Amino acid sequence: IAASPYAADIEFVNRYVADDELPGIFGRADVVALPYLRSSASGPLHLTMQRGLPVVITEVGGLVEAARDYPGTVFVPAGDPDGLAAGLVAGAARRGTVHEDPHTWDHTLELYTDVIDGLTGRVRAGAPVR
Repeated sequence: IAASPYAADIEFVNRYVADDELPGIFGRADVVALPYLRSSASGPLHLTMQRGLPVVITEVGGLVEAARDYPGTVFVPAGDPDGLAAGLVAGAARRGTVHEDPHTWDHTLELYTDVIDGLTGRVRAGAPVR
C-alpha cells in the first residue's frame, strides 16, 4: 500500500469492525478486499454483497459457494500477493456499478416458498416450474 501511487486513497482495516462503523466504511469504499487464508463463512462478504460493492475474495472454505453467484465477485488464490494485486485491479474495474445480491431475504423466502408449495402441490403465480 505504501508504495502505491494511490496510497492516500487506500484504507486498510485489519481489525474487528463494529456495526456502527460499517456505514462510513462502506460509504467510502469502491472495492472490498477479503484476503482470507482460511474461512468457512464471512459476515463482511454478505454485508459487501448487500451494499452491492465489488469484492475481491480468496478461494477458501465455503466462500466460493457463498459468492459464486454474485456478479461483483473477483476470486483470487489464497496466499498469493500478486494474484491479490491483479484481483484488486479487476475489482476496481467493477466500481461504480451496484451489483445485485442474489442472497437477499426475499430471495430466500421465494426459495422456501417454492419448496413448500412443491411439497403441498401448490404453484405460486410466476414461480418457475421445476
